Amino acid sequence: MEIVGRVSKGSRMDQVYIPKQRSGFAVGSYVVLRSLVEPLEKRSLYYYHVNDLEPVKVTIIQRVMDEIEQSSGGCENCIVMGSFLDKGFFFNDVDVLVVDGVETDRKGIEDRLRKSLGIRVHLHVLSQKKLRHCLSVDPMYQVMLSRCVTRKRFLYKVKKKVEYKVLDLYLLKSEVLIENFEFLSGNEKYDLVRNMIAIDLFLKSDKVSRSSVDKEIERVFSVRIRDLKKNLVEKRSFLKIFRKKYEKTFNAVLNHSKNGSE
Repeated sequence: MEIVGRVSKGSRMDQVYIPKQRSGFAVGSYVVLRSLVEPLEKRSLYYYHVNDLEPVKVTIIQRVMDEIEQSSGGCENCIVMGSFLDKGFFFNDVDVLVVDGVETDRKGIEDRLRKSLGIRVHLHVLSQKKLRHCLSVDPMYQVMLSRCVTRKRFLYKVKKKVEYKVLDLYLLKSEVLIENFEFLSGNEKYDLVRNMIAIDLFLKSDKVSRSSVDKEIERVFSVRIRDLKKNLVEKRSFLKIFRKKYEKTFNAVLNHSKNGSE
């Protein structure tokens, strides 16, 4: 006889409940508990442009993917991305993209992981079709997924599609930096600059990556990324370059609208 149950959190000990009406497993019987899901440490994880990831972060990734696979109705892939993969422990949360999550209880999974791991996990659930569309029109999706850790191999070949209304809306977010420079943290400044540069590179080439955006930021602003994140930039000179670059990027977006882009 086999009974499928789920481990529940108890006040003093965790437990597995089984129905009272059953044939076999008399009270006092010795039983064996084993997971129906193969432990992630026995599986391969795939790393894309991620080097020297701390062992504790690998363990967290395994726990997160394990919870998603057990709690969802099945998914095509799990992709961990964002600042969590940067060296050190300065991340705010763990960003995870769940591809084709059939019945993914996003909030439930996020709450359970926050309680068990003590960190916030932010799930993004997309279909394969929606993900391909995002990669074709949104430069920040290309940036995020250019550096990631995945459960399965990750390979998407998409054709760039310039939708000037979408890019105009995304670019508008970066304008916040001009009026709020003194109130923003270094990481917030970096995110707003990265957004603008990603759009600029997206208009110039078919592919945008985290490394290409960072290199362009350092070239345009003559500043090291780590100094920008630490807020070690001079306001007047930095904003002068930013305004000029923002205007050029905005005009480039408008030129695509005049050329008939949707």
